[in-house]
Amino acid sequence: MTLMPFFTTKPIGEGTGLGLSAVQGIVAQHGGYVCIDSAPGHGTTITTIWPADADHAVAPTATPRATTSPADLGSAPLRGVTVLVVDDEDVVRMVVARMLERAGATVQMAVNGAQALEHITTHGAPSLVLTDVVMPVMGGLELVQRIGAQWPDLPVLVMSGYPAAPTDTAADISHIVIDLPKPFGMNLMLQRVSAKMGTRGGIATR
Repeated sequence: MTLMPFFTTKPIGEGTGLGLSAVQGIVAQHGGYVCIDSAPGHGTTITTIWPADADHAVAPTATPRATTSPADLGSAPLRGVTVLVVDDEDVVRMVVARMLERAGATVQMAVNGAQALEHITTHGAPSLVLTDVVMPVMGGLELVQRIGAQWPDLPVLVMSGYPAAPTDTAADISHIVIDLPKPFGMNLMLQRVSAKMGTRGGIATR
């Protein structure tokens, strides 16, 4: 069955299906496939198909397989870094958290901007905030503005499934740079986190 990546079971106006799009991108980057079986009144089944682990299916060769992933090398490039991941899509939030943890980071999570601000106020500022743009209660634009006002030295990375995020409630966010377009892989995430950690003042603008 052909996958339509923007698929959601949420009511109209409350979901975009971008979480499934992110999953599709991540699975595809690893050579896998995503299959959906859905019918009214019968629910939805989503199946991910992954390639076999060839490294363990055959005897090892004399020359080790080369890899470019810092996480696979066990170097933990984000060790000592605490990242607050803010996204209302459960799947996206957990996948991003797993990627960060593989790179050695300590991960904190929030489901919207208001919860993120409460977390920072209560527990202190993390090393970096990685936030989605379109979220209920408080979206990414307001979160970026509030962080800039209260914690001006706290770096913020913005991720979004929209090429240029079209809306954050009623606000115009066309001036915000999307640092991480969904779906994104481990290497791009590490590059953008490293670059942002080397800057001050949070979010970049066009």
